[in-house]
Amino acid sequence: MTTLPSAHSFSGRPAIMLLGLPLLLVFFMAFIDEGFYDFRWMRDPGNWIVVGLYWMAMILGELLIALLVPRSWSLHRKVWVITGLGMVSGLLLMVGFLAFVTGFIR
Repeated sequence: MTTLPSAHSFSGRPAIMLLGLPLLLVFFMAFIDEGFYDFRWMRDPGNWIVVGLYWMAMILGELLIALLVPRSWSLHRKVWVITGLGMVSGLLLMVGFLAFVTGFIR
């Protein structure tokens, strides 16, 4: 007897989208910003720390948006909304945090 995965399981394509798309966006941003359209940025450990921080901020944004998404929505709709709004809100959280730390916002 086989069991079907529940709609609330965190595996497969939803997991790839929720974790992979923010990572791809962060790599693209690092390629443009840190690497000046080059992959030499990967040699510097400090750049990897920045990539990790931005990726974690996007995941945090996704988690915060996931708390607001209604449970009645389909899994497909939830994943797209959480991914899209979560990445944007995570970037805004990170930019706000950096502005606060650098003293731009007092």
